[in-house]
Amino acid sequence: MIVTILETGESTTFKFLRVDFSNEAHVTDHPVEFGAEVSDHVQILPIRFTAEVAVTASPLSAIPQPFAIDDAVGFLERALGKISTVVIPGEGTFSSMVLESVPHSRTTAELRTFALRFKHVRIAMSVSVTIPPRMPAPLAAVGAATEQPLGQQATTPGVPTSKLATTSKLFDLGSSAIGLAGAVF
Repeated sequence: MIVTILETGESTTFKFLRVDFSNEAHVTDHPVEFGAEVSDHVQILPIRFTAEVAVTASPLSAIPQPFAIDDAVGFLERALGKISTVVIPGEGTFSSMVLESVPHSRTTAELRTFALRFKHVRIAMSVSVTIPPRMPAPLAAVGAATEQPLGQQATTPGVPTSKLATTSKLFDLGSSAIGLAGAVF
């Protein structure tokens, strides 16, 4: 397995023991209306995988490397939280992966095993749209074809708009009612 940190271009190779993939989707907990697309209420989560790798200072088939464990620990500390590319033989190349966890254990046999947990990060591109400034509407020309002099308009007799401005009958009714009210008390 080859891990490359994109920020620095640094890469290293690990002997992997196993890889556990986790493809998940978040499904709503709320009821979905009958007839609605259920897939509209499901969110596919970014892929995650955990690669269990082993590092030893004295490999059986190669020349001993006394600082191999220290070098691996240092590399993983630098890779933690950074965008990386991970190549897993037989599985393919995984780009835009972030190393989110590096739990490891030490044994007495100069062997250290790491459980490297990677998560895919979706990179979005922003798009800017330039909107031109609003142009004011042209002014209406005086004397345009739609304008016609209509001359003096005749007034139309109509219903008065105010009930208070009619005649004194309202006043008479009001004073009669006040007189009745005074006689009752």
